[in-house]
Amino acid sequence: VITTMAPKSFTTSAIFRVRHKYFYAKFREDRYFWGMLTMVKNLLLNLVYFIVPAVSSAMSSTGASILLANATLGLNLLQLLVQCHYLPYKVPMNSYLDAMLS
Repeated sequence: VITTMAPKSFTTSAIFRVRHKYFYAKFREDRYFWGMLTMVKNLLLNLVYFIVPAVSSAMSSTGASILLANATLGLNLLQLLVQCHYLPYKVPMNSYLDAMLS
C-alpha cells in the first residue's frame, strides 16, 4: 500500500518523506517499487533452499545440487536483466554498480 502511495506522497508530504526516506530516496520517482522487488527476490532465493531439497528427494545429490544452482542463478540473472533494463536508481551509474556487485 505504501509503495503505491510513494510517487505522490514523497513529493507532497514532508511527514511521509521523513518516515520512508530510507526506502524510497535512492530510487527514481517512477521506480519506487524496486525496493519491494528486491525483497521479493531475496525471499525467493531463501525459499529455493527449502523447496528444492523437498522436491528433489528422489533425485541424486548431484542432480539436486545442479537444480539448486540453476534456480539460484536463474533468479539472479532475471533480476540482473530487469535491473539493467529499468535502471531504478536516481544515479544511473549506481544501477550498473549494483548489477556488477550482485
